[in-house]
Amino acid sequence: MLYNLFVTLLAWVYFTLGFVFLHAPFYLLALARPGAQELFQRYNRRFFQRFFRLLNALCSSTSWDLDERVSGIHGAVVLCNHQSYLDPLLLISLLPRSVTVVKPVFFSVPIFAAVLKKNGYFPATVSGKYGGLTLVSLEALPEFFAAGGSLFIFPEGTRNRRSDGLGELQSGALKLALYTARPIIILGLTGTGKLFPPGKFLFNAKAKNRISLRLLATIEAGECQGAQELRQRLEEIFMPKS
Repeated sequence: MLYNLFVTLLAWVYFTLGFVFLHAPFYLLALARPGAQELFQRYNRRFFQRFFRLLNALCSSTSWDLDERVSGIHGAVVLCNHQSYLDPLLLISLLPRSVTVVKPVFFSVPIFAAVLKKNGYFPATVSGKYGGLTLVSLEALPEFFAAGGSLFIFPEGTRNRRSDGLGELQSGALKLALYTARPIIILGLTGTGKLFPPGKFLFNAKAKNRISLRLLATIEAGECQGAQELRQRLEEIFMPKS
């Protein structure tokens, strides 16, 4: 328990103070340069790569099996199952350039909202106070994809507490993936929910664990004709093996 507390505090001290003192200055420099969004995304990737190096060093009982093909994904929509708050951070650290949809509530936090916007992230809504921002972001997606960027989405909408299979898939996420008319790459992630479980504050730093991220399938643009067909494909791909 004490070691778990030590790891948790050290990880989040790096996450907060490391961002302020090591990461934020690069953001400020990027504001004065063209292509600020691309620079922000590059800095984010490096920041989270260092974060996971720290976790890897601290959690020696956890092994990592990350599919090398993930780092080569570009110009695509990435759909992945969701087990832990670590999941989006891991994808940001691996994908060369990426944006994602974020719960609208986070755009009400002044400084955090500015960081989200500068990185190209947009609210998971097309109505209400933040609907306009989402529509502008959707209009910018074709150019972003053409430049090699990828959009990653967790179609379950929240962290799934099951050890296998998928939770309920959100129609809005599936429709967004199809709306882009880009290849859809399916990733399968296991083990992050054991290292940092939903509803828990402490990392399971000493638990025997294996984190695996695998590229499971690619669905070409136009291959699925609607959200229901895409839902069926995802359920088949993630169906627990008997």
